[in-house]
Amino acid sequence: MGKKIFYIFVFLLGIAIYGFFNFGNYLDVTDKPIKSDIIICLGGGEDLIRIKRSLELHDKGYDKSNILLVTGGTAFTQKDHLADDRMAYLDMQDTNITVIYNPYTKNTAEEIQYLKAYMDQHEYKTALVISEPPYARRIRMLVDIFDVEQNHTIFIVSSNPSWWESKKYYLNRYARYMALSEFVKIPYNYLVYGVLDKLGLQLKVTEVAEKFKIRDDWHQFIRTNLQVTGK
Repeated sequence: MGKKIFYIFVFLLGIAIYGFFNFGNYLDVTDKPIKSDIIICLGGGEDLIRIKRSLELHDKGYDKSNILLVTGGTAFTQKDHLADDRMAYLDMQDTNITVIYNPYTKNTAEEIQYLKAYMDQHEYKTALVISEPPYARRIRMLVDIFDVEQNHTIFIVSSNPSWWESKKYYLNRYARYMALSEFVKIPYNYLVYGVLDKLGLQLKVTEVAEKFKIRDDWHQFIRTNLQVTGK
């Protein structure tokens, strides 16, 4: 009996170690950029890398419609003159791209739903979604949950952050933080949008999470214990 428990422990430990070292490859399911109808720059990120990558792809001719969707932002609750560093950056650029700004999407799920609705409305078939590689698995999951690719094709393209390398993510403290965050975000999003939303319970769960600041507390826990202060 003792040997069986030991073998089971060794087996589970081996799986855990293998999973840890390969977690970066699991998360990073980004695609190579393919010329598409539109580009969408998701909210969040640091150092404007998403908006800069979006413009880079536009300059290289990866968008057919000359349209850039910019979503999300910390000031989504304001109704007028929302401050957004990405929009300020775009104002300073010499570009002819048409920007559609929607700051009212609160999270990635709402951004993907908005993208689907926008593409349906304007009959676009393909889109480049710009974000960081460790978020790609969750974005792909949400694309599947909301059946975006029933009528469209979505390419998740890396914003090319300097701190990310999928095979050696664990060597960078900031990358480890991002990866560990996804360890919670992926099952949370699947539960809320893939299961509870279909049962009509999604709003109640998100209200509880916002009321008790569950996600904020989790981020603070990771930052404190990993001593994450920068990249």
